[in-house]
Amino acid sequence: MLEYNVSKSDRLLGVLRMKMYAELERKQCAVCKQTKTVDLFYKDKRRRLGVARECKVCKKAEERRSRIENPERWSAKRHRSLLSEKFGITADDYNKMFQSQDGKCWICQKHQSVLKKRLFVDHDHSTGKIRCLLCQRCNFAIGLLDESKETFLRALSYLEKFKN
Repeated sequence: MLEYNVSKSDRLLGVLRMKMYAELERKQCAVCKQTKTVDLFYKDKRRRLGVARECKVCKKAEERRSRIENPERWSAKRHRSLLSEKFGITADDYNKMFQSQDGKCWICQKHQSVLKKRLFVDHDHSTGKIRCLLCQRCNFAIGLLDESKETFLRALSYLEKFKN
């Protein structure tokens, strides 16, 4: 049998950790008051025990209710996180681009107010470099043309050839 050179304080901490984890196997949800296993709670490092106060089911129900009651807040929050995660820009950066384009799509010049969705951040897929803001249709059109100048010019030639 192996012997470990462990101090009394380390043994005490180990015992405390074991007791804490034993207690953590089950936890009562602060919302529905049901006792559930800890895997049914989201992790939360800010909490003393490392898991959220409410279970996943209650948390999702609260978020759903909040999204229904405050759709504009959730839309703005989702937009900010998308800008940050996908493009690495802030909402202020987006707003500056929006102002510099007078709130219009760079290609078709339609104003945001006549569009169903906000202007999209257009970027080069090979480099990731942001170009400008486009409406959904113009952004999709560029994507469908594989961001190829040659394909675009052939499409333009096609339209000219069969114009009235």
